[in-house]
Amino acid sequence: MRFLTSRCRPVTLILALIAVWMLLSVYYLEIGIKDPVKYSPSSKETPEYIQMFQKQQEQVFAERRALYEKQCQKGFKGGAGEVYYYQPAKLAVCHVQKVGCTFWKRIFHFLYGDTNGKNISSPFEIERYYVHFVGGKKTNTSSYAAKKALFDSFNKVLFVRDPWARIWSVYIDKFVLPDSWLDYGRAIANRRVDRSRRKSCPDDIGFVEYLDFALNVKQDAHWKPVHQVCSPCVFRPQYLGKMETFSKDSAHVLREVGLESLVQGHDHAHYAQDEVRMLTEYIFRVFEARPPLRKCLTHAGVAERLWMAFVLNGYIGDAQTFPKEEFTKAIDGMVNTRAASQKVVELMLKYHANSTARTSQQMKDYRRSVMVQHYRQAPRPLLEKIVKMYNGDFVLFDYEARPADIFQPDP
Repeated sequence: MRFLTSRCRPVTLILALIAVWMLLSVYYLEIGIKDPVKYSPSSKETPEYIQMFQKQQEQVFAERRALYEKQCQKGFKGGAGEVYYYQPAKLAVCHVQKVGCTFWKRIFHFLYGDTNGKNISSPFEIERYYVHFVGGKKTNTSSYAAKKALFDSFNKVLFVRDPWARIWSVYIDKFVLPDSWLDYGRAIANRRVDRSRRKSCPDDIGFVEYLDFALNVKQDAHWKPVHQVCSPCVFRPQYLGKMETFSKDSAHVLREVGLESLVQGHDHAHYAQDEVRMLTEYIFRVFEARPPLRKCLTHAGVAERLWMAFVLNGYIGDAQTFPKEEFTKAIDGMVNTRAASQKVVELMLKYHANSTARTSQQMKDYRRSVMVQHYRQAPRPLLEKIVKMYNGDFVLFDYEARPADIFQPDP
C-alpha cells in the first residue's frame, strides 16, 4: 500500500497542476487577458485587462526612462526640433520621421479638424499625402526651444526605432518606391563611375549605393540618428515609445491623456490594410504631382513598384509574382490617376487578403530575413560606420549595435 501511495503522489500532483492551469485559463478568458505583445486597442477590453495592461506599460516606460536618464549623464547631446502639441490633452509629441510620424500627424490633424474639408470619424481616414504635403495650417507645431516652459508641463512623447530597421525602411519607401527618385535617386545615380548608368529615371538604386550616399554624402531627417533629431537628454519624454511595440505603446499614451477612443478597433489587421491602402494612394498622388515621374512609369509600373514594397514588408507573400497582365488590363487605359489608384488599392487588398495565412511572427521573421540579406551585401566599413554614427541611438534606446545575423561572417 505504501508503495502504491508513493507511486500515486506524482500523478496526483500533475493532476492538481492541470486543474489549477485550467481554472486560471478560464479566469483569464473571462476577464479578457491577452498576450500584451499582441495588444491592439478594442472597445471590448475589460476593466481588469485595462488595469493590468496599464500597470505593465507603466513599468516598461519607467525602465526606458531610467536607461536614457543614466546614459544622458555620460554627456550625450543633441537637439529637439519640431513638436506637435494639443493643449486640451496636454500632449506633446516630438516629430521624428520614419518612426510612426504619419500616425501621429493623422492624430493631430484629426484633433484640430484639419481634415481637408472632409467630414470623417477617424484619423485613419485622413490621406497620408495630405498630412505630409498639404495640411498643417490648423495643426499646432513649434520648436521645443520656443515653448519649452509649456511643453515641460505636458505629457511629452518620443518614439524611436532600431537604426538598422529605420535605415532599411527608408530604402523601401524612397527608392524601391519612386518617392525620392527625382532628387536623391538622381544624385545617387550621378555618382556612378559608369556614365551609361547615370539616368534621369533611377529605378535601379541598389541598397549599398543608398547606404554609401546616406552615410557619406547626405544627412537627411529620414535617416538622421533619432538622438540628433530629438534627443531624450533635451526633450526629456515621460513616454519613450518604440516602433517595435508601436500599437501598445501609442495606445497607452493616448489612454493616459484621455484620447484612447481615437484608436479603438484599430488592430493589427486594420493596420496592415490601412498601410496597403494609405501607401498606394500616397504613391499615386506623388506620381500625379510630379510630372517627370510619368516619363519613368506607367500606372501599371507604379503598381509593380508598390507590389515590390509590399512583398518586402510582408504584406503580400513572396511566393506570388506580380500579376502584370491583370493590373495592366485594369488600369493602364485610365486617364484619371485617382481612379487608377483606387483600382490598385482594390487589387492589392485582394492579394493581401490571400497572404494573411502568415502569423504576425512569421511576417516579422520574413521582413527581418530580407533586411539582413541586403545588409550582408554591404562592405564591412559601411556597417561599421552605422555602428559609429548611430551609437547614441543604440545606447540611449537599448538597441543592438552589432546584430549577430548582420555581422555574421560569411561561410
